[in-house]
Amino acid sequence: MGRIASVIAASFALTAYAIATVAGFAAGNPTPTILLRGLLVLIVCHAAGQAIGAVAGVVIRDHNASYEAANPIPSVGEIEDAISRQRALEATGA
Repeated sequence: MGRIASVIAASFALTAYAIATVAGFAAGNPTPTILLRGLLVLIVCHAAGQAIGAVAGVVIRDHNASYEAANPIPSVGEIEDAISRQRALEATGA
């Protein structure tokens, strides 16, 4: 998996664990139950985050490819030609 997928998975998992832990303490559940449920939520949300992150990585890669195809970087020769044409136009007063 890519780096984006790992970051998204870790964010999902840790956020879910924190929410489950706080909700468990607020509900007055016993500590072992809170930690067990938190661990289960962490594992499930990590897997879901990996899937979502993989999809996000593909979307970003496809978008970047289409953007680069639509906006190619000009070569040095093309830039020099454009500068020469601009100078020629400026010299003629147009």
